[in-house]
Amino acid sequence: MPDPILDQALSRVRAEQARTRRQRRTTTTATATALTATLLATGIHLGRTTPQTPTVLTATTESGLHLTTTITPATGWIRLQTTLTGLTTPQPCRLVVTDTTNTPYTAASWLSQATTPDTRINGTAMVDITDLVKITVITTDGRILISAST
Repeated sequence: MPDPILDQALSRVRAEQARTRRQRRTTTTATATALTATLLATGIHLGRTTPQTPTVLTATTESGLHLTTTITPATGWIRLQTTLTGLTTPQPCRLVVTDTTNTPYTAASWLSQATTPDTRINGTAMVDITDLVKITVITTDGRILISAST
């Protein structure tokens, strides 16, 4: 003979178990969605900010002036680390970057010293690495001392 009290108690237990399973599924789904979104956002961020490999340009003139520039690309601009050897007279100089539109950008300026065998210059320019054409050392009166092309 069916017991109505037992049937009602079993029905409540089953309903509570079903509710608990639904809540657990909802929590698991929400957690998995949040984790997926976080991983996707991290991947996009890393993909945009992954540094590219530096490029090295070198040039030597007949007079013995030597230029070595390491170009490190960033997003939309470049960092330059330049070593210049062989300057024999003190003179004001500029490190100029030229892009594909032949626009010059001054990346650095300094007063060279004849007593220093190596001149190290750090600079930056708002030129994308893909638009870079050449790097030139120019005196402030416009004389080109040395130039290195990509």
